[in-house]
This record gives sequence, C-alpha cells and structure tokens, in this order.
Amino acid sequence: MLPYYHDDRLPTPKRMRYNDETSIEYPSNPYTQIMAPNPSVQNPELKLNSTTLRECMENGYKHYCKLSLFYPKAVQKSYKVEKRLFCPPPALELSGGGWESYIQTIKGTFCPRGTQINQGFDLNKDIRVNVKVAHSAMATTQMDLIPRIQECYFQAKHLYISDSEKKKIITILADVNICGYNLGKIGSSRMKVMSKPSKKKQTVQGTEAHFLLIRSGSRIALYNRLRSQTISTRFLHVQANRYFASPSQWSVFDIYLPAADRQGADLDGSFVADEGFLCYGQVIRLVDIVSGVSLPQMTIRRVFKEKDVYQVMKNDGEPVSQLHMCAFELVDEHGNKSFLNAQNDNVVCEKEVPSREGLNHVLRDGARWTIASADCISQTFYPMHGVTQKPVAPFPQVNSIRDNEVHDGRHWLEIEGDNLSNEITVWFGTVQSPIYEYRSVGALACAIPSIGDFLEQTLTAKTDAEGKINPVPLFLARNDGVVYSTRYLYKYTDAQAGCLGRVIEIDEHEEQRKIFNQRAQVQQPYYSNSYTYNQPSFHAFNGYSS
Repeated sequence: MLPYYHDDRLPTPKRMRYNDETSIEYPSNPYTQIMAPNPSVQNPELKLNSTTLRECMENGYKHYCKLSLFYPKAVQKSYKVEKRLFCPPPALELSGGGWESYIQTIKGTFCPRGTQINQGFDLNKDIRVNVKVAHSAMATTQMDLIPRIQECYFQAKHLYISDSEKKKIITILADVNICGYNLGKIGSSRMKVMSKPSKKKQTVQGTEAHFLLIRSGSRIALYNRLRSQTISTRFLHVQANRYFASPSQWSVFDIYLPAADRQGADLDGSFVADEGFLCYGQVIRLVDIVSGVSLPQMTIRRVFKEKDVYQVMKNDGEPVSQLHMCAFELVDEHGNKSFLNAQNDNVVCEKEVPSREGLNHVLRDGARWTIASADCISQTFYPMHGVTQKPVAPFPQVNSIRDNEVHDGRHWLEIEGDNLSNEITVWFGTVQSPIYEYRSVGALACAIPSIGDFLEQTLTAKTDAEGKINPVPLFLARNDGVVYSTRYLYKYTDAQAGCLGRVIEIDEHEEQRKIFNQRAQVQQPYYSNSYTYNQPSFHAFNGYSS
C-alpha cells in the first residue's frame, strides 16, 4: 500500500453514529486511509438489480466517473545527485458528470454528525493523488493540481527514478484519496528506463528494438525544451480541437505512416495507414487520441547540433528512436518548406532560419521536438449506490471475449481480462447472466441469457426497422452497486439459425489504424506578413494562454 500522511500524536479517532444504526470511524487526519462500512451497502433494497442497470444506461451521464492516467513509456534514469524528472510528467485526469455528486456523498459519509456539508468541493483539500514507482524504494510523490475548466487534472512534476535503481523496466501506481476515502490505485503499463538517448544508428532487428523504436500506429508525446532547461519546456497539447504549446498540459498522439499511394491526397483529411517502424525522411500523421483531431501530413527529420546551432540531419532511412530530437517539415502547394514550431503558447509553422556558410537547414529553438512513446489508460465506473465498503479499484478489465460451445442447453461466453473476481457479475444491458464460472483473476465464463429471458426481463429493448434487437452493452458489476463499462456489445440474432448472437468490439483506435475520415482541424500554411522572413502560419493555432 502507498504510505499515507499520519501523525501518531493526533488524537485517537472517535466513534460516531451514522443514521443511528451504523457505527463508523472518522479520523482526525483526512489523509489517513480508512475503510468504513457504507450504510447503503447494508440496505437490501439497494442490491444491484435490473433497475440499477436501467438507470445506468438511461442516465449514465449523471453517474459517469472516469480516471485517465497519462504517462511516458520511455524515461531517463537520474545520474548521481542530478534528478532527471520524468518528461512528460505523469498526469491523472478525473472527468465525467458523476464526480461532483460522488464526492459530496463521500463527504457526507465521513464527516462527523452535525457537521455542515457545503455544496461543491475544494479540489486542493478534498482530493489527494499520490504516485510512486511500483516495487521500488523510491518515496511517494504527491501530484500537483493543475487548474482546468472541466476536469480535475493532477500532474507528478517531481517524479524521477534514482541512480541506485537497477531496473530497466518499471511501472507507476497512482493512488486516489477523496476526503479520507481511498478510491484505489490505477497503474501504468511497462515503461523503459534509459540512461540517455542513443546516438547510435538503430536497427529494427536488435533486442531492444521493441522498446527503443517507434512503430506506425503507436502512441507518442512531443515536447519542446528551449536551451535544455526544464523550466522552459512546452508540450504539444490539444484542447477545444486546437493545437497548442502548453507549459503545463500534454496530449498523447497516435503517429501513423500514411500509405505511399495516398500521400498528398489530404483534401478531405482522410488517409490509410501503413505498418512498420518509423524512419527519418518518411511522411507521418499525428492524431490526438482524445479528440481525433489531426495535423496535416509532415515529414519527420532528425536534428543535431553543430557549431552551436541546430540543423536538420540528412539521414533518411534511419529508424526513429526514443527521446530523439526531431523536426516536422511541411510543404505547401507552392513547394515552400516550413517546420512545426512552438512560439510561446502557440503552435505555428515557420520557415527555417537563413543558412549560414557551411551549414544545412538551420532551425529555430521552437522547431526542435523531443519524441517519446507515451500512453493513456482510462478506467470508467458508475457508483450507482454511492460510497462502497471496498475501493472501486482495482478495475476489472476485459481484454477479449469469444463464444464457447453450448453446454447444458446454454450458450456461453469466455471472458479473458485482468482483475476479475468471483464477486463480478456480467450484465447484458439490464439482464444478468444466469450462470457464472469463475476460473482465475484473468478468466471467467458466463451463460448468455436466451432471447426469451432477455425480452421477458427487458421492458425497454430497442429494435431496428426489421424488428431485430439492437446490440446491448456488456457490463461488469459488483453487488455493492459499482458498475464497470466495457468496450463490448452483444448482438442477438435468430436463435433458429443455431447461433444465439455475436460479440461486437468497440475499438475506435483500432479502426483508425486502418482508415481515417477525420478532417484536419487546421488550415494549410498560408503566407503572412506578421512574422519575420514572411513565414507561413497555421491560422487556427493562435489565441491561447495556458
């Protein structure tokens, strides 16, 4: 467990009465972990049922709570007393329409009787997020709150891995505590620890290629660091469908290699993606994973420093590696070349600096971008019965579902995932699976409700124009009222055909890897007299301050 701030000199927690029936403990220190029983769980009338799931489906936006952990997948190890902070810094975002009422419920549960509960909540006092490197001696770091309009956004600005750690692969854990109630942990996938960016030419056959090289269709983050100072770092960020150079927030992007036969055909913003490792000199495409907004096609170039200036290196064909410094070249319809550039809080497209004698393409400081693999793990839950005795995490995850053979006259589904337990039930919309077979934390099986049982128990089953039942969402749920969404639907078909139905996977990013239909939300470079050397600029980028 992550350590909590606790002072043994504080007075002993007092016993209190909740609704004159249930006794719980409320600690004087709001950041001490407590697991108090929730009165609502003990009420049999609030047991999970079809009414709960119907409310979840019809008014889910009122209960929807989402946690998204953004993190880099390649970080540098500190050197002796020099702390090399993780860049971009891991961040946790809380979004969804259910957080406000959920936090108010938590405050009402754990505040002593007679205490006046103010409407709303103070993010600095009520929510605390700690993060640490898993399975290490590194101390826990508290995430800093970054003001945002619609979401709670926390960032681990001071997280690093010390020189004494010998691990080459790590993970991080973020622990969320709300008003003294521990929500649970959300963890990252594997992260590569590097001593420094490799200067050697990489090959796609090496043992480290899987961690060091970047594939088409993978996720990355980009940041610009002026004069190699951490205080002047700016991150490529998308907000309100616009690209910015933000000093405090960063976005994760899918990076793709557009098919060679489709390059240049960017009039409608669509393209088909090829597979393979990214190499310098290739045309690429960046797509924000949250909004789907993409930049125009650009050529990725390697950057190197010579004679105290940064230049574009002519090394086409060399694979792009982690933490390399690169530039993104754009060419307009007139053949004019320019580079993606961070200018204050704006992202613009500027021409290169006029070359000096003996130098190649000279870049401005804002056109140098460091590339690193990154990812985002999102977990969604619906606290339909308010505060629960157990934390909502770890979140059960469904990785795959396949149809099994018919047993005892019933059709079965085989579910493979993570953090599964014998307390988890499977719901087909508002209808619960009648039989379960729990096998391990990574596997369980469930019987599919027959069409007759489904129609009998579902009063709101929707049908299409032909009278067939529309696909219903698959949920995982606990009896204490916590519902977890999945990315799967179930489509009932004609039972007389020998097949009860089929599973439909909803995976937006997998579809995007094949073909895109998202128009770029920026204009092609245009000439403007507002900059020196008559640089082209993206008109849609200006006018933002972080």
